[in-house]
Amino acid sequence: MAEVGVVGGLGLNGAVAGLDLGQVVSFLKLIDRCTLPKVVDRIVDVDFELCIWDSLGSFLETGHQLVANIKMMNLLRSKVIKVKVDHRIEVSHLLKEKAEVKHLLKKTMAGVKDLQETVQATK
Repeated sequence: MAEVGVVGGLGLNGAVAGLDLGQVVSFLKLIDRCTLPKVVDRIVDVDFELCIWDSLGSFLETGHQLVANIKMMNLLRSKVIKVKVDHRIEVSHLLKEKAEVKHLLKKTMAGVKDLQETVQATK
């Protein structure tokens, strides 16, 4: 029995290496029926330099998208910070107005109390 190492460009070791030549040929025919010829032709006709340039282009495009996303995140972060600052200013302003209203209410209540006492005294 001849040594079966490489048949049809396929390294046949492991389970297939123990088969005789007829079984190997049957095995290869089975594999050939499972593969799509168009896919095999595309794999054979691959220009590796073109694949490298395509990969580099994809990598650069991804990098560009990452930079664009980082810029957008920084812009959104700036907007959020501005909104927070505006919110704090508005809250501070409203708290001052609340304190002023509270002070005016106390002042008005004191005036009303004085008027009530004056009305009670005149009766």
